[in-house]
Amino acid sequence: MRTMDHPSQVSEELYLLCMRPPGEPLRITQGTAGWAAAQWTFDFFASRYGDEKLTVADCLLRPTYRLDVPLREYL
Repeated sequence: MRTMDHPSQVSEELYLLCMRPPGEPLRITQGTAGWAAAQWTFDFFASRYGDEKLTVADCLLRPTYRLDVPLREYL
């Protein structure tokens, strides 16, 4: 299996022609390193969406246990 560590440096054309012969798997590392989502943390979600309500449920128990809590509390 080939590994590509810097996919942003490889054009689609080069990838299709040279990097991945048909039938051969290719593992791409660091493919999302530059994405804003790579920097998200629990603190980010708590500060931005902390007051949003969500339902937490344990479906393994009978009767099912359910609790409505703010995201900040759940995190």
